[in-house]
Amino acid sequence: MKSKQHANIMSIRVRNTKNEYEEPVKNQFRTIKNDTENHGIGMQIIRSIVDKYDGTIQYYDEKTELTILVNLQV
Repeated sequence: MKSKQHANIMSIRVRNTKNEYEEPVKNQFRTIKNDTENHGIGMQIIRSIVDKYDGTIQYYDEKTELTILVNLQV
């Protein structure tokens, strides 16, 4: 995770590994881990922050890595 601020925009970049054969369906990523009670909530948390602060979110599927870029008004 990295972040930086330019003027009144905070940019946050989050990267995580993923199965290269896992394809996003309309940017709805779900965990493939067996323990779904304790995994798979990261995307929900990111979306709630973006909604709360009227931000934007972009997804980049890079085969074995998922990058999410979030921009928030500060």
